[in-house]
Formats: sequence, structure tokens, C-alpha cells
Amino acid sequence: GTQDPQPPVVNCWDNFVFNTVTCVWDNTGTQDAQPPVVDCWDNFVFNTITCVWDNTGTQDPQPPVVDCWDNFVFNAVTCVWDNTGTQDPQPPVVDCWDNFVFNTVTCVWDNTGTQDPQPPVVDCWDSYVFNVGTCSWDLTIINTDTDGDGLTDCEETTGIDDPSTPIVPSGPSDPNDPCDPAGINTTDTDIDGLTDCEETTGIDDPSTPIVPTGPSDPNDPCDPAGINTTDTDGDGLTDCEETTGVDDPSTPEDPTTYGAGPFDPNNPCDPIGINTTDTDGDGLTDCEETTGVDDPSTPEDPTTYGAGPFDPNDPCDPVGINTTDTDGDGLTDCEETTGIDDPSTPYVPSGISDPNDPCDTKNCNFSIPNGFTPDADNYNDLFVITGLENYPDNHLMIFNRWGNKIYETDNYNNSWDGTINVGIGIGGNELPTGTYFYIFDTKDPLIGENGIFQGYIYLQR
Repeated sequence: GTQDPQPPVVNCWDNFVFNTVTCVWDNTGTQDAQPPVVDCWDNFVFNTITCVWDNTGTQDPQPPVVDCWDNFVFNAVTCVWDNTGTQDPQPPVVDCWDNFVFNTVTCVWDNTGTQDPQPPVVDCWDSYVFNVGTCSWDLTIINTDTDGDGLTDCEETTGIDDPSTPIVPSGPSDPNDPCDPAGINTTDTDIDGLTDCEETTGIDDPSTPIVPTGPSDPNDPCDPAGINTTDTDGDGLTDCEETTGVDDPSTPEDPTTYGAGPFDPNNPCDPIGINTTDTDGDGLTDCEETTGVDDPSTPEDPTTYGAGPFDPNDPCDPVGINTTDTDGDGLTDCEETTGIDDPSTPYVPSGISDPNDPCDTKNCNFSIPNGFTPDADNYNDLFVITGLENYPDNHLMIFNRWGNKIYETDNYNNSWDGTINVGIGIGGNELPTGTYFYIFDTKDPLIGENGIFQGYIYLQR
């Protein structure tokens, strides 16, 4: 026997090894496995000469840049070049004149638009305002009047008239001074006859009647002193003297005479003592009566009579101010004319009566009889005193010939019928015919003997 010859090599990877067990040649060679694909362009081809796998695949070259914004990125999934570059969007228009053009060199948008230049100013009042709606300059007229004097600033600085305004300048003036030119402003804020300009500058405006003597306060109608002689309350002090307390030498009264001030220019009773008029002649000045405040220069004090106020035209107000009793009837004239009681007098009026008639309201026919006849014939049966009704607070006493009191009563009302009400009578309560003595007290000190009447009376049965 002979060993089989080694088989011929067919594939480059063949490798024969003799197997003594099987007594045959075993081919232990194997073709190398194809390498794994790493890049998408990998393409393996087995090379039988070199007996290895050759990678014949290549990546596609990057495409050429056409636009400035091109940006190629290789896509390993699709195995092609992706152009990820994009042109920047045109910027938004901010100003109406914006005009964007793409610059392929710098690869950005260039703004080639520009705002139109402002037109030249011809007149000083010309004012241009850019109109973003029409994208053009609009001409507006400047009527600025900084000092508010009626002339525009342009008219004042140039002296040239602006036909659109009502006032024509006479030449250049200060646009910040409302009093330049002189006479332009006739405002008189405090209404004292001097314009505000005359007061602030002290310069005369020939068109006004008053010439300033210097600067003064244009808001103070009392500055300068003496400019205003109005006396609203007619008390002899000007309103200015009262509100400022400063004397106006041109007037006869001096406010400092009455205190420091200020006083009320609408009150003829302020300051106290300025007005001593006593219209009703009751001893209180009209001011004391209307205000209730005492004027120390007068003898009467209104507070003596109450809180006030009182009527300055009524000589009987306040009550008690006038105690004159013209008719001597015990009621003051005021009590009689008003019917109002004066607590300081002893009598209370029952109503209005004649202050010149002593018999009004009293019965001047007051008389006490000297006899009566209580004989039950219904004639002259009672002791009747004529005019008794005027003395309701009276007191009556009757005595017999021996001086014994036999009858007494308060508030006698013409009802005594000759009977006893004091002590015990002989033969009963009826008094016998005879002469008796009476004392009658009217309680009115103005009649009789201090109001008392006494005498004899004859009682006839």
C-alpha cells in the first residue's frame, strides 16, 4: 500500500493534513470570513491571489459649494452628502426706508435703504416731522408761545410776523418774558388796576391809567398799599386795610388802632369798636346787638342781657335794656309796646298797651265805696271795689269800732257780704249796722300810700 498523494490545491485557502485514523487527506483550510461593513460605502471582494478580502468601496466626494450658505454633511444612513446650509431669512423691516439686498460675498443681507434727509427750514416756524406712514417728512407750523404773550417764539426772536397769529410783532422781543414787549399782556390777576406785568416789572404800560411806583405782587389786590380803596362793609377801613392790617395813609382810619388784625372786610362790626352807630338808641351799638360782642368803649355790655344777637332796630331788644315808663303805670314802655315781661320790673304785662296812657291796661277809675247795704235785696249787697281786677294780688282787712279784726282775705274778689270770718260775732256771723274800718293793700306801690288804701265804711242792714 501507498499513501494517497495530497490532493491538488484548488482554493487558495486549501490546507491538507493527512488523517492517519481515516487514512485520508483532510482539508483543514477555510476561506476567511468577509469583514464587517464599517462605513456605508464598504464593498468587500475576495482576492484569490492574495487570499484576502479587498474593500473596493469608497466614500462619494463632497459636492462643490454653489451658494455661499452651502454646508455639506455626509449622511451615514443614506450614504450621501446632505446640504444642511440655508440662506439667512431677510431681516424684518423696522424703519419704513429699510431695503434689504442679499450679499453673496459676505453671505448676509445688506440694508441699502436710508431715511430721506429733512428738508431745509425756510421760516423759523417751520417744523418737519417724519411720517412713518408715508415715509416722508411732513411740514408742520410751530406756534410755540413759551411766555404765553400771544406772540410765537419765532415772531419774538425774529420780529417777523406769522400771518397765522392775530398779533403783529413790532420788533424782536424776549420769547421767555410774557411782559416783553411792553403792553403785550394786560392781564390784571388781582384786579387792582395795574397789569401783572406792571406789577412784576415796575415798568409802566402806557395803555393803562395807573403808573406803578415799583414792583409789587400781581396776585395781591392790596399791593401796592393804597391801590385799592374799596370798603365793602363801609366801616371806614378799606378791605385791604382789614385783610392785611396795614394802614393806608390816604384813609382816615388806621387798622392798628383796633388791634393786630386781620379783620373781616365784609363785616361792618369787625374790628370791634369801628362802628358806634346805635340805630335804636338803646345804649348798645348796632354791632354789639348783632354780634353779641361787647364794645369796651361803650357803657353798656350786651352780655348783661343774654347771649344775643339782638335787634339793632328795636329799642326794646334786648329785654331790660330800656326801663323808661313814660305813663308811670309801672310797666316800662317796652313792656307795653311788646307785651313782653321785663323780669327786672314788678309787673307782668298781659298784652300790648299804650305806653303813654297810664290807664292802659289799668282801670284808672279805681275807687273804694264808703258804704253798702247787705239786706238781701240784690242791690248793693256786696262790698264792691271799682277797678279791683287790676290788683288781683291784693289783701283786705276789716275792723270794728273797737279795733277788732272781723274780716281778712287775700286776693279779694268783691264778695264780702258783711259777715265775719275772723273771731266770733255777737248775735251770729252777720255784722250789725254800723261803721267799720278797712285796710286794702293793692300790692302796687305806684298808687295809694305805697299801694295801701284805708278808711271807713258804713254797713246798713
